[in-house]
Amino acid sequence: MPDEFPCDVFLSHSAKDKAVVRPLAERLRADGVKVWFDEWVLAPGDNIPAKIEEGMERSHVLLPLNDRKPTTISPCQSMRALLFSAPE
Repeated sequence: MPDEFPCDVFLSHSAKDKAVVRPLAERLRADGVKVWFDEWVLAPGDNIPAKIEEGMERSHVLLPLNDRKPTTISPCQSMRALLFSAPE
């Protein structure tokens, strides 16, 4: 059976914050943390919402990162569904 949680942390971020999040992802990886970072996981032709949802479900920790203007950030529907869904 494959590892249920292949990633330690899922980095959730806006595309406009990528320049700030990328060094964090690289540092975590250098320190031995298994990071789900979109640039390293998503490929052309992927079903992006499905891959993001799978990444969140299969990571130990979800780390939401945003700028200081949270009113400009609109949450991803799949993240909202995962965070606020009732336990099975």
